Amino acid sequence: MTDKILLVDDDTEHLEMLEDCCARIGCNTVSASGGEKAVEILKSDSFAIVISDIQMPVVDGIGVLGFAKEHAPETDVVLITGFSDKYSFTDVIKKGATDYLEKPFTKDILEAKIFRIFKERREIAKRKSIENILEKKSNELSTRVKELECLYNISQLLYTHDLPLGKLFDGVVHLLVKSLPSPQHTVARITYDNRCFQSINFRETALGYRKDIFCHGMMVGSLEIYCSKEHPTVPGRSLLEEKSSLISSITERLGKIIARYRAEEQLSVLNEQLEEKVMVRTEALNKALQDKNKAQSELYAIFNSNPDGIITVDSRMIVMHKNNVHMSSLKIEEGEPFRSLGTHLQKECFKILNSTLLDQKGVKDYRVEYEGLSGAHRVKLLNTSLLKNEEQQICGAVLNLHDITKLALLESELSERRGFRKIIGVSEQVQNVYTLIRQVASVDTTVLITGETGTGKELVVDTLHSSGDLANKPLVKVNCAGLPENLLESELFGHVKGAFTGAHIDRIGRIQAAEGGILFLDEIGEISHRVQLRLLRFLEQKEYERVGDSKTIIANVRVVAATNANLEQLVKEKKFREDLYYRLRVFCINLPPLRERGLDISLLTKHFIELCNKRFNKEVKGLSQAVSTLFSNYSWPGNIRELKHAIEHACLLCNQDYLLSEHLPNGLWSNDENKKNFMKTSLRSIKKEEFLAALEKTDWNKAKAARMLDISRSTLYTKLQELNISQ
Repeated sequence: MTDKILLVDDDTEHLEMLEDCCARIGCNTVSASGGEKAVEILKSDSFAIVISDIQMPVVDGIGVLGFAKEHAPETDVVLITGFSDKYSFTDVIKKGATDYLEKPFTKDILEAKIFRIFKERREIAKRKSIENILEKKSNELSTRVKELECLYNISQLLYTHDLPLGKLFDGVVHLLVKSLPSPQHTVARITYDNRCFQSINFRETALGYRKDIFCHGMMVGSLEIYCSKEHPTVPGRSLLEEKSSLISSITERLGKIIARYRAEEQLSVLNEQLEEKVMVRTEALNKALQDKNKAQSELYAIFNSNPDGIITVDSRMIVMHKNNVHMSSLKIEEGEPFRSLGTHLQKECFKILNSTLLDQKGVKDYRVEYEGLSGAHRVKLLNTSLLKNEEQQICGAVLNLHDITKLALLESELSERRGFRKIIGVSEQVQNVYTLIRQVASVDTTVLITGETGTGKELVVDTLHSSGDLANKPLVKVNCAGLPENLLESELFGHVKGAFTGAHIDRIGRIQAAEGGILFLDEIGEISHRVQLRLLRFLEQKEYERVGDSKTIIANVRVVAATNANLEQLVKEKKFREDLYYRLRVFCINLPPLRERGLDISLLTKHFIELCNKRFNKEVKGLSQAVSTLFSNYSWPGNIRELKHAIEHACLLCNQDYLLSEHLPNGLWSNDENKKNFMKTSLRSIKKEEFLAALEKTDWNKAKAARMLDISRSTLYTKLQELNISQ
């Protein structure tokens, strides 16, 4: 419904006054300078209120009133005049006006009339809406009552005992047709067991509806209804489509009554057969009960003697059974609900039992760590399975609690011995590095990491960061050797706009980017004396200025430096400041070269082969005996980095199970003569047991065994004869 107002007056001044008055109260208005103009506007637009002067040439206010009421009877018209002797209030009201205004009048009076009219319009609209809703609900209720009455009568008929099925179907057809819209235009038919039960004058039409009758999931008949009258508002649509739910309810009841009749027919036959079987079944059940009691006793004995904790619950999480193993941390009783209360272990047990019942899927090896009642750290593996009854319906779940505290402790110790975070190694030198990292990881002090190229200095920095209190803070890395002096200074401390040529904007430095975290300075031995001096001040006072700026910035940054250079020698040669050197080496971690970590080469090799298998989609199992011997005796000047790249190179070339010497990069051999000498030494070092092991792994396939040992087949045959080895 529109809220616009049409203002009509041939007096421009008075029209402007009306516009101003409507604008004051926020009304949307359209103005017409006379009756003719107003009629034209009303032809193309609709308005809630028309306020018009009566005295106008050609088409006066009465004409505007008549046109407005003819084209939009719901429009409210207010007429204004200064000639009260010609038209009275009663006259204009009889002609259809809503109200009457006599000049002169105030704006307040006009506003009050407009507000009153809008209020009355809203009330009328609300009343009409309520009346429409009530009428619709009344019709729906009437229809529903009629349907329910039909269903009630049919139900009474269906459950009348001793009534033949044919008579019952005839009665249903009669009641159904009577309850449908336009029963004089409607016919119905029930088809069952090759017989038809239909209403009078039955004939099929284009406007029909069919619903199959099902008994125990099988179609046994159908209910057909035809109507010769179309829907009053939707051409081509039958009135029956609105009664689909009623028809479905009837066919459902018919299916049930057919099932009842069939069941009654079979019942007498079954009763006789059942009586004969009862005696036999009773004897069998008595014996089965005895066997069940015996099996149950044995099952309870196994249940209570199991070293694992076992709990069974039904589908409502009621505890059915439990043994007394590992139950000290669980507050549960048989016959009571399993609740998510108390200890962490009980909450986790509740979670996976509930998940098992909801997802209808068991949980395997769910690990839970918690503190026992004594305060000791405990670890358990939880496993769940679904319980099913004889019909294979889920009726509950079983929870198994397996204590692996000792195993977890052994795994932890073994893991710590074999590696720390991403660092791999079991040698004494690497274990010492692990200890140093643990000691300094959460201590706010400067750390200097030394070691040859490729020993893993950056990996130690990552481990320091991830295992300390600053793990969630930034780790910013700077390669000091890769930047010239001016650029390094700007990179570290930042600069302001105009500090040097090309400094077009302010830029924060790496120190500021690492605020609250760790700043890693790699290749610290390569920085110039100028940068050394600024870095020394920063380390001592934790403050600095950006390049080109005089404002001092206080930093909260932990500094870790690394170098492969001998800083002590650089200090003696005056290439590195002594005071900066001592300020950096507050805590020093020296990484051993790979040649001193003989025990770690096999672990690192296995790790890199696994990475390469995933990366290159290979299935390399390991090293040949010759390559393994070579790796153990090689000096590895490039350390771990060289080992990693050598294995990547070999894996790319390898298309078999083991890496051979031919797959290795040439850099591992100084010359061909060295290679020949090494191969001779390697061949002599292969023991009889290693030949036998290679042959057994390859099922005595001598070609594969030769490749595994990294020797030729002729050499293998010669060695087998020398060592007197045969299958």
